[in-house]
Amino acid sequence: MLFVTTLVAAAVITHWAVRSEERLKGCGASKDFMVNFSKCVGAPAQETENVCKVSLGEERLRFAEDEATLAESSQEFGRTLASCLVDELVRASSDERLFQSIEFIAIDGYTDCVGDDRKNLALGADRASTLYGFVLDVVEVRGLTPGLRAGVLGKIAIRSFGKTRPLPASPCAQDPDKNRYSSSDADRRVEIAVNSRLVGE
Repeated sequence: MLFVTTLVAAAVITHWAVRSEERLKGCGASKDFMVNFSKCVGAPAQETENVCKVSLGEERLRFAEDEATLAESSQEFGRTLASCLVDELVRASSDERLFQSIEFIAIDGYTDCVGDDRKNLALGADRASTLYGFVLDVVEVRGLTPGLRAGVLGKIAIRSFGKTRPLPASPCAQDPDKNRYSSSDADRRVEIAVNSRLVGE
């Protein structure tokens, strides 16, 4: 059921993302949120032409090959990440302009370059869903009011890019034909991407 929901969400988010990129580049007005979030998780925020993101690869969120469950050594950081995301969204909700500037926050799942496209797309979605499960746990623990709960969860979406976006330095990116390498641990990752929009439209 969660995978079906993920696919539906991905289709909707793709539409949102196109609209967002047409209107605003980079972090925009949501940069303060991303700076605070990146400090909380202890990972640098990256501002590209069309998105702000924090990439959490093997050193922080370790996934075994063909697995969506976090390794035991990464469980605590998964909870920390979810807490940071929820708490920063709750904090941002008190600043109407900042909260409105966050069009959506995507939990993006990725895989290495081994295996077929369909399988890796599903695996990436499952990895993102694992992190979303931590987010749901934090929301429950925080006891948010129904309105705030809806506002926070309404900003979060799950996407999967499977094996289509290897990290620039990974063997998968260096070998486009994917023939020489059995796997690339760093590509088995999750990224948190904040898509911004202009406020006061």
